[in-house]
Amino acid sequence: MTVRACLKTALICCALSSTAGPAVAQPGAKPSAAQPKRDADAKARAQKHFERGVAAYKESRFKDAVDAFLDAHREYPSPSLSFNAARAYDKLLDTAGALRFYREYLRQTPDATDRKSVETRVSELETKLQQERGRQQVTVLSNVEGATVRIDDQPVGVAPWTGEILPGTHKVKLSLDGYDDSEQSFELLAHRALDVTLSLERKAATATEPKPSAGPGEAVRKPDGDTAGSSGGGISWMTWTAFGVGAAALGGAAVFEVMRASSEEDVKTERTQLARHDAFDQMESQQKTARIFAGVGAVAVVAGGVLLALDLSKGGGKKEGPQAVSVGCVPGHCSAAFAGRF
Repeated sequence: MTVRACLKTALICCALSSTAGPAVAQPGAKPSAAQPKRDADAKARAQKHFERGVAAYKESRFKDAVDAFLDAHREYPSPSLSFNAARAYDKLLDTAGALRFYREYLRQTPDATDRKSVETRVSELETKLQQERGRQQVTVLSNVEGATVRIDDQPVGVAPWTGEILPGTHKVKLSLDGYDDSEQSFELLAHRALDVTLSLERKAATATEPKPSAGPGEAVRKPDGDTAGSSGGGISWMTWTAFGVGAAALGGAAVFEVMRASSEEDVKTERTQLARHDAFDQMESQQKTARIFAGVGAVAVVAGGVLLALDLSKGGGKKEGPQAVSVGCVPGHCSAAFAGRF
């Protein structure tokens, strides 16, 4: 088959003219329903990406063609661009990539007239994937984009997410700030890819009770009955040190949490799957570091609180023996030891 004939089969379906509406699917397939109104500038950018993809496909630069078609898809979503990306992945012999975008094309055009032939290719790729890697493809969909996806309690990405895992029974969980978590179990067959759809519901608003305030001339009392500003003996340098370490560690945890949130946003906005995986790995590393700092800070603050209680318990009389506190942390575990007279 000539290059021209190949392109007529694979790419003619994606032409974006300046006057046409959303790109139609592969010849013979009907467009997906109720396409939203697109911005003219986005359509022009998609046209440029599409032309770049066609040129790359003609020159057998299929990786560049994939990137260009997906860039166009982000600017001006179209089932046909998913189909063309799948064809380019097929040319690269990338089984997982081709399977992912053929399946996406079928989700986007459930009434496509070429559905039978595409489903046949999907079935071939499902079998090939299992034979090559011993895994099968699963896609997690949600009514809310950007939710964190956990498979068997391990974070793997954000919804919508597609990946390859071992066949068998698994548990998927979605979580997103402001929404109740959603989870369910599913059975992944060895020779059949699977779509798993979960819905997220917004958390119900909870009213908070106002804190009581002191009346005129009335001192606010601490829980232990002491008025604010009352003190026992002097506060030792060990107490200040413990609180200082705790504040610094908690500050570090906050910094890394902000960095993690930024990386999570990168996971959602990166244009290529490889870049999204790199951003996700960076997000996980920053999250782990933030948790370690938070653990150190919490232990140090608790240690400072114990030492403060000891300091305040002194009435200025008999000098107590020396006090000491030690804090130690290793990945996944923190501990503290105290020495002194109670």
